[in-house]
Formats: sequence, C-alpha cells, structure tokens
Amino acid sequence: MARKLGESARQRIARRSVPCIGAPRPSEAPNPLRDAAEEISANFEVAPEIGRVTALVGPPGCGKTTTLVKLAITQGLAQGRAVRLISADTHRIGGAEQLRTYAGILGVPFQAVETMNALAQAVDSAPASALLLIDTPGYSPQLLQELGGDLAAFLTGRQDIDTHLILTASMRLEDLYHIAGLYEAFRPSKLLFTRLDETSSLAAVFCVAARRKKPVSFLASGQSIPEDLAPAAKERIVDSLVRQLPSTVEAVA
Repeated sequence: MARKLGESARQRIARRSVPCIGAPRPSEAPNPLRDAAEEISANFEVAPEIGRVTALVGPPGCGKTTTLVKLAITQGLAQGRAVRLISADTHRIGGAEQLRTYAGILGVPFQAVETMNALAQAVDSAPASALLLIDTPGYSPQLLQELGGDLAAFLTGRQDIDTHLILTASMRLEDLYHIAGLYEAFRPSKLLFTRLDETSSLAAVFCVAARRKKPVSFLASGQSIPEDLAPAAKERIVDSLVRQLPSTVEAVA
C-alpha cells in the first residue's frame, strides 16, 4: 500500500508540474508594438531580385539610370555575370549618353535603341547568360499618354522582361499613388524606391506597396554607386514604421 501511495503522489506532482497538452496557457501581456509590427508585415511583400532581362520605368528624375548602374554592379558584375546595358531613352536630349558613359567605365557592352523593333532585336540577340538591363524614358503624365504607349505595349507583351517601377520615397504619398496608377500601363512586377536619404520615414514605401499589391525589390538611399542600394528587407521597413509609433501617439495625445 505504501508503494502505491508513493506512486500516486509522484503522479500528482507530475500533473501539477507539466501542463496538459491542449490546456489553456496564461494569456500573454498585450504588446501594441509587436501587434502593429505583425499587422504591417502581413500587408506587404518584398522580392529583392531582378530577372535576367530587367527594365526600369518611372517618372523623370526618379533615378532610373543611376539605379540601373547600381544593379549592373551588385546583381551582375559583383557576381561574375556578364552584363549588357540598353537605353531606350530617345526622347530626352542626351538621354542615352549618361548610360553610355557608365557602360564605358564598367567595361560592358552598351546599345541605344530608337524603335521597339530595335529593342526587341537587342534583347533577343543578347547572350542567354548575360544580365540585360534596359533604361527607359522618364515620362511626365502627359507624355506618358502621348508617347509611352509603344513601350508599354512592348514590355507587357514580353513575358521574359522583369519590369520595375522606380518611385521616389520622398514624394508626397498622394503623388506616389497617382504615379503608380499611371505606370500600371507597364504592368510592373515590382516597386523600387529611391531617395530614402531625403526622408525620415519609410511610410510611403509601405503604403504604395500595400495599396498596389506589388513587392518591393530594392531601396536606394543616395547617389553613391553602388553602395547606396540595398535589397528590400521587411525587417527594415517594419522596424522603421514601428519606431515612429510612440512619437506619433505622443503627438496626438
């Protein structure tokens, strides 16, 4: 009998020490910042990559050419890949010359094209192993409707071209929404944000990505080549927004 009582006591102690599977656990203390971070993270995506053939589109002054050169170095030359640069920017005087100069410095082939047929030929004749990067004109809203149709039709008709929309993170949010809507004609697969050094907030990055339901590929924070370009990371964007929440609450209180 003593042995049985001893075993029963040990069993009772074990039951008190180890919670039963499926038994309710004490609820965790509320953590508004953690909850906010999870909510933000669930509403946008990142895709820090480019296709073998990649085109950059966007409004004037958003940094397409400089960003393209940064990608040529970080995603191409630094990885031992052959790189070719193409400029379809024939609407701006000297539009192709900046990229031609960069190509000379990098020692990579360069070609300027004036028609969609020439662009198609340049893409199709490139070596299958080469990273091909296409610079495009910066269309204002009016010129986008007047002159951008052929390029939009070409890019949307090619399944082998990965199109990234370049947006300036320091612009007003409503302006970014407007531009992103206009450039939907090009059906960009990803968003790439520049001029992060000109703003203290990454709210625009999150808001546009969430509204347009497109992943963010890269973030550019200055003119230095190639240092000021980084693959988009959820942690960076989420942490930046969450850090601003306490000050925002204090300002409203």
